[in-house]
Amino acid sequence: MGSKLYAIGVGGLAALLALSAAAPAGAEPRVAAAPAVGDFPPPAIPDAGCTAGTVFTVSAAEGTGEGSFYQAVWAANENPGIDSVVIPAGMTVVADYTVPLTESVRVCGADAATSKILLASPDPEHRLETPPADALTPRFNDPEWIPDYYGSLLDATLLVDRPISASMSSLTIDGQLDPDGSFFEAVFVSSSTDRDVPLVYRDLTLSGLGSLAKVRADSGSIYADGLRVDSTISGNHTSLIDTQTLHGELSLTNSTLTGLDTAAVTVWDGYLGDDQRITLDHVTLSDGNASNTLNQASLIAVPGVLGRGELAADMPSATDPLLVLNEVTVTNVFPEPDLPAAQPSVVALRQVYGDVLVANTSISQPAQDRAHGYGQAAIALQGVSGRLAVVDSSLTDLLGSAIDYQATGRWEQSDRIGLTIERSDVARVGRLDDGSTPAVTAHIATSDPLTEPVLQLTDSQFVELSTSEGPGGVMVNFSAAVPARAAVARVASETVPAVKVSGTTFANNGGREANDLVAGVFGDWDADAAAVEIENSTFSGTQGGEGYAEQAVQVYSAAGALRLTEVTMHGLGVAQAGMGEDNVTMQVANSAIQTGDGLSAMRAEDAAVPVATSTTVTDASGAALGADAATAAAMGLWELAENGGQAFRDGSTILTHLPATSSVLVDSAAAAAATATDQRGVARPQGPAPDRGAVEVVLNEVSAMLGLDGSARVTAGKPATLTASRTGSSAGEVSATVRLSGGAAARAADGAAIAGTDYVDDTIVVRWADGETADQTFTIKTLARGEAGTRTLTATLEDPSGNAVLGDDTSATVTIVERAAASTDPAEPTDPSEPGTAQPPAGGTDGLATTGGESPAAWFALAAALAAAGGATLVASRRSARSRV
Repeated sequence: MGSKLYAIGVGGLAALLALSAAAPAGAEPRVAAAPAVGDFPPPAIPDAGCTAGTVFTVSAAEGTGEGSFYQAVWAANENPGIDSVVIPAGMTVVADYTVPLTESVRVCGADAATSKILLASPDPEHRLETPPADALTPRFNDPEWIPDYYGSLLDATLLVDRPISASMSSLTIDGQLDPDGSFFEAVFVSSSTDRDVPLVYRDLTLSGLGSLAKVRADSGSIYADGLRVDSTISGNHTSLIDTQTLHGELSLTNSTLTGLDTAAVTVWDGYLGDDQRITLDHVTLSDGNASNTLNQASLIAVPGVLGRGELAADMPSATDPLLVLNEVTVTNVFPEPDLPAAQPSVVALRQVYGDVLVANTSISQPAQDRAHGYGQAAIALQGVSGRLAVVDSSLTDLLGSAIDYQATGRWEQSDRIGLTIERSDVARVGRLDDGSTPAVTAHIATSDPLTEPVLQLTDSQFVELSTSEGPGGVMVNFSAAVPARAAVARVASETVPAVKVSGTTFANNGGREANDLVAGVFGDWDADAAAVEIENSTFSGTQGGEGYAEQAVQVYSAAGALRLTEVTMHGLGVAQAGMGEDNVTMQVANSAIQTGDGLSAMRAEDAAVPVATSTTVTDASGAALGADAATAAAMGLWELAENGGQAFRDGSTILTHLPATSSVLVDSAAAAAATATDQRGVARPQGPAPDRGAVEVVLNEVSAMLGLDGSARVTAGKPATLTASRTGSSAGEVSATVRLSGGAAARAADGAAIAGTDYVDDTIVVRWADGETADQTFTIKTLARGEAGTRTLTATLEDPSGNAVLGDDTSATVTIVERAAASTDPAEPTDPSEPGTAQPPAGGTDGLATTGGESPAAWFALAAALAAAGGATLVASRRSARSRV
């Protein structure tokens, strides 16, 4: 395998040169539960209303004279402490100047919609490249000087060199400037590290600004809530909120950001306290141009260090993440199409010493041309010592990959690193023509024994992912490399798998090494201990083309087992490559593997021979490994469909292959190895024994059962009417085809009806809309051939669609009765669909012999007896409609 080094990576090679870590004696395998976002609500926002100190109210909308905004702020400068400046409702302040700050200030509008500030372009002579000689003196008050190289409405860096806070609320701020104008920020401040003096930006409507706030040097806590941003202008600014060094918490909440040319948040370095975090909650970012954020990220970037304590060296809390994204939606934020550089990430963190939680979040770029260019991972964490959990989220339609996670253990706590993807959907990721990066990449190294898997994929879905190199779906490289130890120091081998996949579907992916999952895991596992464990999961897809993968899963390891339990594979199989060691094994149980022609269900290289138990394969060679060989027809897997189970943010449910009720997989698994529920959460077993594969066929849970009711007797030339029924669930549109069958050639007077002679062989389809259960009637056209006789045909339901199945009664007989043309017998049969009363037969041509002269009472007695006998026969012939789907 020439591609083996690609999956092993540098960390894996290092692991081969060192002894692997040993787990403590008696260690129990466990799967870490993803954190609950409800445990980490946004922080309370401090009051920033304009009631603090002296309140200065603006009375002149323009200029810098008496009553102007400029003079109001300057008056606040002359008072120690925090003062307030209020813009009345209905006033638009026109500002073509920068106001230096010497004291902290709060600027508020009396009404968020009508209290406005317009940042107008200053006269060219006001744009001085260097400040006047007295510009940095405390008494400087010269509105004629505009600091072109700062360009802010409020600037706390010009006259003093100490922490100053400037908060704003309930305002509409418009910047009507070209890209070379002076004003890009609303405020440029150096905030206090004292949390009693935070920066608060609340209930603001912004347009045409380079950024809202640029915070120099050390910053205390920053809170932005209720921002409505329509657009920004191009410039050399990195983000809407830009802070150099954060010593406190930061939150952006309840905000809608549209048309940004910059990122939303940049924290160059963050040193947080034990109870502090960065929170983005209920934020929408859409329709932006990320051309100016190519080296950072469109939503949030931390290019430097993010951790706890003054040196970011404090060990992370096991329950408190450093960054939380909740209810965030990012849509169509990417560079101009002709920009040669790569698309930036949405979230980019470089040195993170703690956990990151992404919950209830959607990142999607459906308007982007994925046929050209290159993109960074939507979520990129590099140099991380902490866990990344992506929960109840959706990452779709991306030019670059979805997740790039690179982590190294730092505190001898292996449970503090790892990637968890739970109840999430990853779809349509990567460049269409020659993408080279898997949708999800994880490179993880630790020097400690595992207490949790480093990669956990739970109840998630990976669909339509493809690359020209490597895997299309997920690639993980894990190494547990430690310094050499004395033999007595090794307590026990690893008992926790490095990779755990449960309840997850991979579908319609493509890659070189494997369509869906490539894992390189290097630790110290015994042969019976799983290094990679996959259960209750579905893998569906075909080979991408010549030279592409022949397997859905490829595992490289030097120890331990690849264990598959209750797995359904449709199209490709599974492969394992060891290092020539007997303790590298593949164990497959209670599974179903249906491969394409010439492809192996299970394949091992430089490893022990795979062992399959209670497993069905379509590859005949699998029988030598303990599997049962069956044809694809006997396996009876339906097409990939939504058959219930985990629901995603777009309302769809997880895709699975439902076996037919007659499948050899049904009731054939080993009960001892079965899990409590199937991939959809359905309890096992539903029959005498569990079913093989990821999906359990359920008793008496038919989405829709279709059948035909009764038969028909009709005069030749008249239409015959039959009734089709739908019982069970009313969900979804369903249909079935009616097949008509009679004789193959002309017959004598009595016998089978002939198509084209006795009836018209039309294509008949009966349909029910979603929610509809009423009986559906259809008609069959009959023909008169001109010969007396009784002829029959059969109508049969076939080919049910949707999630429908056929019941026990799916056929009905149509009897066509034709009299001779010269007959004057008044007892001619009557079409039951026409008005009239059926008469007793008078002659022998319709199959009922007469005895002559019976009274009407005798006739009705005979009819009642026949009806009773027929009814009893009908009841006896019906079977209970008990089905499994």
